[in-house]
Amino acid sequence: MKYREEKRNNLKKLDFSSLGLMIVLVIFIVVFSITSPIFIKFSNIITILLSISVLGVAVAAQNIVVISGGIDLSQESIISASALVLILLNKSGFPLGVSIVAGIILGVVTGLLNGILITKAKINPLITTLATLGLVRGFAALISNGVAVGIYRDDFSFLARGFTIYNKSVPLCVIVLIVIFLITNFILAHTIFGRRIYAIGGNSQASMFAGINIDRNKIIIYIISGVFAAFSGIIFASIGKMSSAYVTNGYNINILTAVFLGGTALAGGRGRILGAAVGVLIIGVLNNGLQLMGLSANLKNIIIGLALILSVALNQVRIKNKY
Repeated sequence: MKYREEKRNNLKKLDFSSLGLMIVLVIFIVVFSITSPIFIKFSNIITILLSISVLGVAVAAQNIVVISGGIDLSQESIISASALVLILLNKSGFPLGVSIVAGIILGVVTGLLNGILITKAKINPLITTLATLGLVRGFAALISNGVAVGIYRDDFSFLARGFTIYNKSVPLCVIVLIVIFLITNFILAHTIFGRRIYAIGGNSQASMFAGINIDRNKIIIYIISGVFAAFSGIIFASIGKMSSAYVTNGYNINILTAVFLGGTALAGGRGRILGAAVGVLIIGVLNNGLQLMGLSANLKNIIIGLALILSVALNQVRIKNKY
């Protein structure tokens, strides 16, 4: 009963936080629309949506992981590696469906490895997933000989292509992203598993005394993270028709910034998918707008890094105010 009351209070606070984020998003959109007329063109909006569809799927899972009190740095390498597996198998003559399944299996195996090392070997999640990031990236470099691999078949870009709404083409991957956010929201807000995620992140010891199997649930959480990251890789390959072992370097900072901007607490037990979704939109708009302004990649990284520091700092302030 106490947990449910605390969760309701958290969600009320996050609703206010999400409203503030939406105001920030609107401000960014207005500023970039003034500085660059191209920004509000439909073609550029589609470019933003395509970019956040890759990022957003990973963010949805990372949000679950962080709420549970963990972190998954291996997502970055799973995205590029699963895209490589998909491309290489498909180029070798395997059916597209089989190639997609192989990419997903890579995510399952990595997530399972993360979960087992964290729960059974008792290795810190940060260290574990940093290690598997290196392992998966090394695997990707090995199977691709360290070079970018591309594919140029039209049917390969099925997720990047869309369907027509009011004479405008909306990419399928954007619809998929919306569905994934809705499913993730349902899991967190309306299922026993979702309540366990919050409970484990809020107080792992109390959850254990309440009869929750901590290890099993954490393993499932990391498998979900691996699968979602692999699916991000499939979207990435469908959009860009290429991948390499190092093409997603730096994705983690965007993923984590979106999560923490959304109000998810670094310590766990607090967060909501709506905030993460708005965080993804902010990162997508910010990256695109800064690029249209002609800022270098280094300056963009500095700004995103500052946004990450600010979002974590604001979360700490919220936690202190709570207590």
